[in-house]
Amino acid sequence: MRISKSVILFFTIEIAITVICLLIYLSGQQSYRNSANEQQIQIAEKIKSELNNGKSVSVVIPEEKHEISQMTLSPFIILYNENKEPIASDALLNGLPPHIPAGVLESSRNKEMHFITWQPEPVKRFALVIIHSEGNFNGYIVCGRSLKIAEEHIQNLILIIFAGWLIASIATGVMTFLHSKAK
Repeated sequence: MRISKSVILFFTIEIAITVICLLIYLSGQQSYRNSANEQQIQIAEKIKSELNNGKSVSVVIPEEKHEISQMTLSPFIILYNENKEPIASDALLNGLPPHIPAGVLESSRNKEMHFITWQPEPVKRFALVIIHSEGNFNGYIVCGRSLKIAEEHIQNLILIIFAGWLIASIATGVMTFLHSKAK
């Protein structure tokens, strides 16, 4: 059985279209996910500077707490001491202070900044920035924010890319068919 040149041409173009769509998706997804860290980076760096310049924890961390389980888009802050014990937080998760696993904090020790996605519950995902601080404040600064908006953008990106892929695939199929009939 011999495969026609038109079929080979169709699948060659289809593979190229698919690879290009995947690369567009990956670059867009990474852009949305990485930009979800920007606000937390600013906040964590500011807190580190303030604590190491002598401000007290009670001055730097707001006393008012907000519930992050309600998918608030507000950033939150948790401070841990060197023993990885929480010492201050402006957030509550289901009425309790959130608890980041000690292993996550430990893996942040030798990094300038550590970026992770934290999912404490099945439908709650947060972009966390963790900074280990040594100086007047020895410990860990964790700043997080819901990934809800970034994930909505990523879902929209998937729909747009899929629609583009489908239109390009149909057009390729039609053009390949017409080309094979014209011969």
